[in-house]
Amino acid sequence: MTRKSQSKTRWTQVAAVAALTLFGACGPIEYVNRVTQHAAESVDLAEREKANELSPYWWTRATLYLHKAREEAAHAGYAAANRFGRIAGEAAERASEEAASNRAKATKSNAKPATSGAAQ
Repeated sequence: MTRKSQSKTRWTQVAAVAALTLFGACGPIEYVNRVTQHAAESVDLAEREKANELSPYWWTRATLYLHKAREEAAHAGYAAANRFGRIAGEAAERASEEAASNRAKATKSNAKPATSGAAQ
């Protein structure tokens, strides 16, 4: 093997290791973006909007899927963690929407009808 072909082989090996390192880190990076930022923030927002009281199904779904996403990430199951994080974020958004809708309905039904000053 010539010196030139050895150098070329060495660079190929270095490039392969660099690519594996780069692509191997995508799971944790996507987990941080999807679960830690998006899903967790969506669940926090739903909590502030009282979704646990006004939209119990979607609230429970969001919190349980977020918990499962974190559990999977703790065992380095980043693909599953990302999937559960996506579901948690979607459920939290639905919980927020439903809580806002239910709050508006409750406000509307509690509003007193306007009365006129005329005697009946």
